Amino acid sequence: MKRVTTLIVAVSVFLSMFSPWLTSTAQAAPGNYLIVLDPGDGGVVGATGPTGLQEKVVNLDIALRVRDRLVGAGYRVIMTRDSDNPVSLAQRVDIANRNNASVFVSIHTNAVSNREVHGTKTAWPEKKLVRSRRI
Repeated sequence: MKRVTTLIVAVSVFLSMFSPWLTSTAQAAPGNYLIVLDPGDGGVVGATGPTGLQEKVVNLDIALRVRDRLVGAGYRVIMTRDSDNPVSLAQRVDIANRNNASVFVSIHTNAVSNREVHGTKTAWPEKKLVRSRRI
């Protein structure tokens, strides 16, 4: 549970990076923005941690909690999945594009056997390149 709480905090920190952008205009009411949350790896086995916990389960749990917080704050939210069903990368992108998303957040929790490896990784598009930063 500590790991899930840590990941929820990491996603919250990531979303807070967008706060200045989300509130920078006169019409900055949360309801003016649509956030697409993408809990990665549904429907496939994906990464499994040393305890047997599957990435897809953690991803969905985090995304549902973040969705509830965002909706509670007045944001409009669409999930690419809300159960353990497979959604292709093309489908995920299509959901965001078709709905003219303001922000697209894909949530992944990578499993590693080395218990000393930890932290978050954030990727964002910049000038047609994907940049990532480890926090």
